Amino acid sequence: MPGTLVFIPAWNEEASLPAVIADCHAELPDADVLVIDDGSTDATAQVARDHGADVVSSPTTGACAQGSPRATGRRSTAATTPAAGSTPTASTWPRSSSGCWSS
Repeated sequence: MPGTLVFIPAWNEEASLPAVIADCHAELPDADVLVIDDGSTDATAQVARDHGADVVSSPTTGACAQGSPRATGRRSTAATTPAAGSTPTASTWPRSSSGCWSS
């Protein structure tokens, strides 16, 4: 599916990521895969890259979850996205004030 970006949140998932990324590529061969590494202390980011995913990392564990609906109990009703008509990538997706990538 061209123009599709699959987000995979990950924290210390080096063992499970190869199969998850392979499944994404098998089911959506034209989609870009972006792993959001939330301060992993293992090789999560490198494993994701080795299996063809783009990666953005938080320098500390849990930083990306601090503003999440699960952490705050609030539901997000708005999304911050790249310019209309563009395809978001790891380099164009906007960062939030916490340093994590907004969705």
